[in-house]
Amino acid sequence: EIKTQVEGNKQSYPGYDKIHALLTTVQEELVDAPLHYDIHAMSMTLKATPPPMALFRSAVINAGYRVSPAHCNPLAVKTDAPTVVLWDLLRCWIKEHPVK
Repeated sequence: EIKTQVEGNKQSYPGYDKIHALLTTVQEELVDAPLHYDIHAMSMTLKATPPPMALFRSAVINAGYRVSPAHCNPLAVKTDAPTVVLWDLLRCWIKEHPVK
């Protein structure tokens, strides 16, 4: 495994912290969810301030779905939730935090 090799040779990687963080994110990513959703872009479509990512991920989990960060975009998630559920969660966020 690449992550184990990197951890065993910390001194060989000047950017160890960044490499380790990326490899950890990739390891935690849902492999059976082929798409990622940029929550900030979705929020901008609704002209709203995006919710904090931890709160949004928690809402997806509480709705009964799996969710993980996307390694390619820190503002995105990968999930097995239908897209309509993500839009519903954002609409609920907007109800509690109206657009000014």
